[in-house]
Amino acid sequence: LRGGLDNQQILLEALQRQLAAVQQTTGQLLTQSTGQQRQQEGLAGKLDALASAQSRQSQQLQHLETELEVLARIRTAVDSLYSWKKR
Repeated sequence: LRGGLDNQQILLEALQRQLAAVQQTTGQLLTQSTGQQRQQEGLAGKLDALASAQSRQSQQLQHLETELEVLARIRTAVDSLYSWKKR
């Protein structure tokens, strides 16, 4: 009977060591997962910032195109006046 209890105690201690190892590995994986989640959130924030910057640049380009069209019309009007005055 004593030998059987000793064997059970040895098995129990081995299982406790294995459980402790699994718990340690689980903790490490959780830490890594949390770090990766933070990285993903940081990247998502950067992507949002880039999309916002791209949108602003697009708006600025559209505004510039409008201004160039207005300048072209003004230049045409000035050229027309100059041509009319030359006659």
